[in-house]
Amino acid sequence: MKPTFEKLSTQKKTIFLESAFQEFALYDYAQANIGRIAQSAQIAKGSVYQYFEDKKSLYFYLIQQAQQKKQQAISHIFQEKNDDFFNLFEKINQQNLLFDEQNPVLQKFLYNVSQERHNEELGNLHEKTLKQSTLFFQKMIAQQQAKNLIDTNIDAQTLAFFVVNHSAGIAEFLKIFPNENPQIFLKKWLTLFEKALCIS
Repeated sequence: MKPTFEKLSTQKKTIFLESAFQEFALYDYAQANIGRIAQSAQIAKGSVYQYFEDKKSLYFYLIQQAQQKKQQAISHIFQEKNDDFFNLFEKINQQNLLFDEQNPVLQKFLYNVSQERHNEELGNLHEKTLKQSTLFFQKMIAQQQAKNLIDTNIDAQTLAFFVVNHSAGIAEFLKIFPNENPQIFLKKWLTLFEKALCIS
């Protein structure tokens, strides 16, 4: 991001970012077009390069902004006390679904980011995202194990990886079956998850 972008009014920033998110939500990185973003934002194409060095710089800025918004949406959950791992995990998934319902463009954008696996310019974003999420949940699981809320015989990293893929599976299912009620499906999915972990 260049200083020129920071100097824009809040309204102009909002219009530009909405246009950029929409473009990358509709297309993967390779197919997304700076010209269409500029046209949608009603600015000259050259103006985009006065805001950001290149498409990659803009893309990573958007990822940072979208992830921050999603993290802010669920941050209050981690402040709640006396919550076991399963209840915490259920609340996280419920809040994720709510965020996705309220922010469909950001949801589609973040989904596209998670599918970027073999782009030479970006690297394997799918792998990076998976690793970051696994490390996040691994730390949380270790904290729960220290409180004897999760069996200490379970490997924290393995369970974390399972949890991350479990959550990704929910999003994948709802993308394939868009008519499914998200909250009802989440309840059914979590019931199976609870039984699989033998949580009473």
